[in-house]
Amino acid sequence: MENIKIKLAKNNGSTLTGGDNRKSLPMPPVITRGVAFILEAELDGVNGEDAGSRVWSAVAAQDFKAKTPVLLRSSSYIVDGNTLFFTFEGVDTVPLAAALGDRPKLPIGIEITGIPAGKSEPDTVYQFSAIIHNRRDIGGSPPEPVQPDFYRKTQVDALVKTALATANNALKASAEALALVNGSLASRSVPIISDEVQNGVWAKGFSDLDIDRECMVQLINPDGLICTEDPLIIVRWTAVGLEVDFGQIEIMDGWKAVLS
Repeated sequence: MENIKIKLAKNNGSTLTGGDNRKSLPMPPVITRGVAFILEAELDGVNGEDAGSRVWSAVAAQDFKAKTPVLLRSSSYIVDGNTLFFTFEGVDTVPLAAALGDRPKLPIGIEITGIPAGKSEPDTVYQFSAIIHNRRDIGGSPPEPVQPDFYRKTQVDALVKTALATANNALKASAEALALVNGSLASRSVPIISDEVQNGVWAKGFSDLDIDRECMVQLINPDGLICTEDPLIIVRWTAVGLEVDFGQIEIMDGWKAVLS
């Protein structure tokens, strides 16, 4: 249960609120919807006998007009000297919910009245402003946290593992290509003899190549360079074997076709 402590004094009929130094409060007291509270009001200039001889009540509404619905009403009170302790237990009433609606807060007025013994009308009235705050539902799932702008150790390890695997595959492919160029696959390396090139075309049957189906072909020139992607050279498979059209390129001994 929350505790709200104020001092009340009369000054030309007006109510002043203040702390121990009797200066004005920097802001009105704040009440939270649905949270019970005790309003501890010290009455400046009132002795304990006068305070104890009256019947006290405290209510809260949107203003101090007589016809404005009451939003909150104290359920009990205690008098200790010149200090009144009002207990507010029902702090979520239907009128309060209607007045608040979806607004985050609502300015209200609190009125404290004191009725002398044997009387029906108050002879002491204190009025001051307060603010009541709305509340939201605290249920539901936790909000999604912002992802950090750095990698965690597990993420770094995964990235390194992937990069190493990619690098190893690239090295393996390079080694195989180098072995192919160097003729390590000699059983599939077929020399291209210049005398076999007729009208720029070199042709070999499947049996001449010692294969029975189409396969990958790499053309290596005498300098050891792969020339398969040369736009002037056309490599094609026919029904009987392989044809390489060198076009206008003059072929000398030292060329070879590497099959894989």
